[in-house]
Amino acid sequence: MQSGNPAGRRIRTTPPVRPLRFAATDPKAASRRNRRHAHPPPGRNQYLHLGGESFPLNVMSNFFATAWQPFTPQGVAAFALAPLRRLLLIQFIVALWVAAGVTWFCYDRYVPVISGAISQLPATSQIRHRQLEWHGPAPVILHENGFLAVSVSTHPPASLRSVADIQCDLGRNRLTVFSLLGYAEWPYPSGWIISLGREELEPLWGAWRPGVLTGVFVATAGGLMLAWGGLATLYAGPAWWLALYLNRRLTWRGSWKLSGAALLPGALLMLLAISFYDLGVMNLIGLLSVLGMHFFVGWVGLLLGLFATSMAQPVAARNPFAHPRKR
Repeated sequence: MQSGNPAGRRIRTTPPVRPLRFAATDPKAASRRNRRHAHPPPGRNQYLHLGGESFPLNVMSNFFATAWQPFTPQGVAAFALAPLRRLLLIQFIVALWVAAGVTWFCYDRYVPVISGAISQLPATSQIRHRQLEWHGPAPVILHENGFLAVSVSTHPPASLRSVADIQCDLGRNRLTVFSLLGYAEWPYPSGWIISLGREELEPLWGAWRPGVLTGVFVATAGGLMLAWGGLATLYAGPAWWLALYLNRRLTWRGSWKLSGAALLPGALLMLLAISFYDLGVMNLIGLLSVLGMHFFVGWVGLLLGLFATSMAQPVAARNPFAHPRKR
């Protein structure tokens, strides 16, 4: 008798049937499921379900530490590791805000005074050979408010002083600007004939007024970007040395970005002060005080941002007498 398969056919063996395990009844499956939900694997987000929406918990916990706002120490410190384009974008947005506030202040307080002073000019007056040829009453204040005044005084002893914060006085041979800090004089340019007739200046000012306001906006925004870049370069060196003393993980490039981000809260404080000055809530002395204070705000933000940066990890010393494989 021969054993096996004489015809050479393959015999299929049926695998053993495994018992089914249900999560509700099997304790091992239930424990694995509980461990998986209680301790999710690294790299996978945990979600908070609120009102039918799911929010990643790890993203929400790091929301205020992301480089998008420079108003907290963690937010300032986050710019040290963020790309440079992120810092430039936030600086550009803040510069646009401040430029819009400065342009609105000029439009609201200075433009009406200039328009009113032009409307009070005589029909024929000019500056010729560095001398003012005035055909009207003098001394006289053409137009004024609490912020700006325009006056004419052909005889210096008979000049009029205004209660405005800034006064521009047209003298016989020079322009004098008075303010709380004193006065400054500029002689008229030689070889120029500048017409001061009302009929010529009114249409000219009406045509150039939008361009002048646009120039104020562009000059303010561009000047802020250049000023922040210069101050960040000035602060980067001391910030890097202080970070080295505090054992903080910060490079020179990171210290430059950290310094640039710390300057933004002071700029917004200055914008708030200009708004209060425009509304009459703050006078010129208060505005100048905030002007000096906003630099101090930048220094404090820089120090707090340095303390909020992560500390450098110490390097473990190697044993020179250990086996090469155990070093």
